[in-house]
Amino acid sequence: MNFIKFLGTAGARIVVAKQLRASGGMWLSLDDTNILIDPGPGCLVRCVSSRPRLDPTKLDGIVLSHKHLDHSADINVMMEAMTMGGHTKKGIVLVPKDAVSGDDPIIYKYIRPYVSKIELLKEKGKYKIGNIEIHSPVKHIHGVIINVLRVEPSNLDHLCIEDVKKIIKSIKPKTAILTHFGMWMIKAKPWEIAEQLSKESKTEVIAARDGMAFEVR
Repeated sequence: MNFIKFLGTAGARIVVAKQLRASGGMWLSLDDTNILIDPGPGCLVRCVSSRPRLDPTKLDGIVLSHKHLDHSADINVMMEAMTMGGHTKKGIVLVPKDAVSGDDPIIYKYIRPYVSKIELLKEKGKYKIGNIEIHSPVKHIHGVIINVLRVEPSNLDHLCIEDVKKIIKSIKPKTAILTHFGMWMIKAKPWEIAEQLSKESKTEVIAARDGMAFEVR
């Protein structure tokens, strides 16, 4: 079965620190390829405690959108788990440049040789992991799976509900899934917001739950 498993739906520091929602990222299984996306705090624990269990050694690659801790905290441990501690060299890891260079890289140098390849994500880039082709047409714009931190617009560079409406209207997906909830979204009850968005947009909008598996058809 092709699916997306939400290992966590937390976004922003407070929700992650208090673990009001889990913060493990997402596991994509599609066309006999397994990809981990944004392995935040607790990702490994969420994988092995998942039902059915998600085996990190079955991963074909890891994608990191950016290096904030709620997206990246477990990337080193997941690279190690994917390769059985470096005993099996495998896997492609896609990361932004600052994850592996500069004054504050987040991927340890000793772990980098464990994987088959580390590729840098670039605007208008095209990559392949297993049978899946990945495009990064623009910088940090989310598609059908939408990270929503806030209800109302603010001066912070994060998505809000109005942004979600614009994205849905622009790309017209069959289904839009909201995740990565900040405190404002948690208080506003994401499932109620998703229901309202569904009515307004005539598009199926789902608020992701920790541990939710969504079948990809």
